[in-house]
Amino acid sequence: MEVYAAFLAQTDYEVGRMLAAIKAAGHNEDTAVFYIVGDNGASAEGGLDGRDGFTVQGKPQPIEEREQHADELGGEYFTNHYATAWGWSMNSPFQWAKEIASHLGGTRDPLIVSWPGHIKDEGGLRSQFSFVTDIAPTLYELAGVHFPEQVDGVKQLPLEGSSLVFSFDDAQAPSRHNQQYFEMVGNRGIYQDGWWAGSRQGVPWAVPGGRGEPGPWELYNLTNDFSQAHNLADQYPGKLKQLEDEFETLKETQD
Repeated sequence: MEVYAAFLAQTDYEVGRMLAAIKAAGHNEDTAVFYIVGDNGASAEGGLDGRDGFTVQGKPQPIEEREQHADELGGEYFTNHYATAWGWSMNSPFQWAKEIASHLGGTRDPLIVSWPGHIKDEGGLRSQFSFVTDIAPTLYELAGVHFPEQVDGVKQLPLEGSSLVFSFDDAQAPSRHNQQYFEMVGNRGIYQDGWWAGSRQGVPWAVPGGRGEPGPWELYNLTNDFSQAHNLADQYPGKLKQLEDEFETLKETQD
């Protein structure tokens, strides 16, 4: 985990250098920055003992053996992956981790937006539901560019996302991204108008017997339950069935 923390610190430092150069060149107010810190949730794929390279025939080496090579971590002879428990903790307060598309721990990352001289609410918080596909429409709107319907006579697929510009000046404005489908290696999730339904099938780390059968669908009201702490499946079976059916409908369009 120290190696990973150092990587993040170095990344942050280099991004800072780039932003300082933009400011020094006089383009601070010309530049909108979108900084997504993460990759669909911290990974729990390191395994319960950590996938750091200290294994022989799949078995972790003793602590004494690891300590002799601790200074080599971060080098090319190690996979340098922190253990599963670190991934879980980094996704707090959300459940689960990368690969688990049924819960926010496997789908949610922070987004920082900076546009000096234009966004007045510096340091403000926005909680509207959004998705990574919203970034491109936002940049097109900021640049005053109309996304083309055709290029060289070839019809283009429309952008799927929704611009986030509306939220810059109004923290309370309702979200315009009303529905989103999630699926990865059997783990399923769907968001619709503040509600979330998800069904988990497997875990990111190796377990006997493989991924197993899909688990029951769970239901959360994200408007009142940011961290998915309260499963409302038994309380609102009609809403859950509606979202399950909507998931299957969207799945058919994806297939």
